[in-house]
Amino acid sequence: MMAIQITCSECVVKGQEWNVDFSEGMKSFGNQKYPLQFIGSESISSNTWLWGWENINDFPEKIIRMAQYTKEMGERWKLEPLTTAQITLDDTINGHNFSIVACGLTKGYCYYRGPHAGGTVLIAFSGVPDKVFAPVDIHKFISITTQCMQ
Repeated sequence: MMAIQITCSECVVKGQEWNVDFSEGMKSFGNQKYPLQFIGSESISSNTWLWGWENINDFPEKIIRMAQYTKEMGERWKLEPLTTAQITLDDTINGHNFSIVACGLTKGYCYYRGPHAGGTVLIAFSGVPDKVFAPVDIHKFISITTQCMQ
C-alpha cells in the first residue's frame, strides 16, 4: 500500500489543491476528478477515529461501501478495531492505518488524508492511472520498506 500511495502522490496528487464533493461522490486534485469512498475521519477535539459506515453525515450509501465492506471483513475475522464505530487515536490506531487496511482489502484504490478545521477526513478514490498500481523495482522496494520500519 505504501508503494501505491507514494506513486499516487507523484502521479495524481502532485501537491495540487484538493476538494471533496460528497453529494457528487467525487474527489478532485486540480481539474482532475475521481470517484470517492468515505473511509472515516479523525477528530481533534475528541482524539477519536470514526468509521464512515457509522455515517453520521447521512452520506449516500454508494460512497460508504468500502467502509461497510471493511466492517464486514472485521466481523468475519473478529477484528474489533474494524467493527467499533468510534475508537481513541494513538500511534497505531489512526486514520492512516485504517485507510491502508480498507484500500488493501479493495483493489484499485488510493487514499488521501485531508486535514480540515476539526480534524482529518480519509477518502479513498479510484480511476487513477494503472501505473499507480504497477510493481516496484527492488531499489524502490528496499527504500519503502526501510521508511516503513523507521
